[in-house]
Parts: sequence; C-alpha cells; structure tokens
Amino acid sequence: MEKTTGAGNQKAEGGFTLLEILIATFLFALVVSAVLGAYSGTFGIIDETESQEDIYQKARIALERITGDLECAYFPERTQSSQTELATSEAILFHGEKKEISDLPCGELRFLSLAHLDVSDEKPLAEPAEIAYYGATGGDEGVLDLYRSDTSLARERPESGTGGVILCKGLSSIDFTYYDAEGQPRENWNSDEGPSKGKLPSRVLILMEFPNPADSNRPYRFMTGVTIPMGG
Repeated sequence: MEKTTGAGNQKAEGGFTLLEILIATFLFALVVSAVLGAYSGTFGIIDETESQEDIYQKARIALERITGDLECAYFPERTQSSQTELATSEAILFHGEKKEISDLPCGELRFLSLAHLDVSDEKPLAEPAEIAYYGATGGDEGVLDLYRSDTSLARERPESGTGGVILCKGLSSIDFTYYDAEGQPRENWNSDEGPSKGKLPSRVLILMEFPNPADSNRPYRFMTGVTIPMGG
C-alpha cells in the first residue's frame, strides 16, 4: 500500500517572482523601442524622399520653362512695321541684374522672346512678348517665390517686379550668369547700354537652390546652361 507523506510531496503552486516580472518588462520595452525606432526611421526616409521628389519636380518644371524662354530670346528685325517698332522700342531687349531679397540672392531677368504662352487659338504660335523673371518673399521665412511675367508687345507691359504668376515656390536663391561671345562670364547684362549694348548673351547659366531641412549648409542645388541661338 502506497503511502503519501506530508509537505515534501506537495506540488508548489505556479507563479512568477518580482524579479522575473521586471526582467520580462525590460525585455518587452527593448523590443517595442526597437520596433518603433525602425518604423520611425522608415517613415522619416519616406517623408524625406517625398520632399526631395517634390523639390526635383518643381526645379525641373521651372528650369524647363526658363530654358524654353531663353532659347527663343531675340532681337526684332529692322524691317518690321512702325507700330511694332514703337512697341519694341519701349520694351527691354535683354536685361539681367543680380539682386537680393531679405538677404537671399535673387537674380532678375527681363527680355524679348518668341515663347509667348497664349491659350487663344486665334493668335500665331510664335508671338513676340516681353518675358520677365523676378522673385518675392514667400509665405515662409527664409524662402523665395519665383514669378514669371509674359506680356505681348501689343499690350502695356507691367512695371518691374509685378504682373507675373508664381512659377516656383520655396527657393533659397536663384542666380543667372551671362556669357558674352568670347565666353567671358558677367554678373549683369544690359542690351540697352554699356559693353552689352545691342547684343544678347551667347549663353546663360541658371542656378537654383532649395533649403535642405536636414543640413542648412548643403542646400539642394540645380544648375543648367542655355545657349541662345541669336546670342553673341
């Protein structure tokens, strides 16, 4: 006959000690922190990539528009009608000037071009116009908005720095460099007077910069050069 004796054969009730609970809590916190850190890093990369893509898109559109306008820059022929000659004489042939707005470099450009944009089907595709690019302070501090003005020579031209529509937002700077027929760079260009009188630059270098939130000393930079067929 089997005997059962006292407490020595009694099964201890299951449970966790306080130390085991603390260790499990610590390990769980480590795992959660690692997972949240991975997710945060992933979302940060996604946000940064989307922001860069937006900047690249804005820069591409702006540079393509400026390039197209400059490639169609021209001087009017002397055989035009007197009315057109009068309208042309009041327009700026080609004027580029370095400026600053709120300590931000912002070049201003104004010239005659055949790249007039018109939604009407009644007018020719290549209509002479005075095109201007200028900047203004944006909605956020420390950035610029780039404006484009496009006015037919048959209409009254707006004053400098007015009458345009926003082409690009959020710039930290925009700069133009002009090259003469010998390839020498110039910071300014004036076809109405001085050594550039009666001439178009042979080439224009365009530099655009956007602020980099991750590193203020390394802005996003975009550069292109445009050869002007009638220049030089």
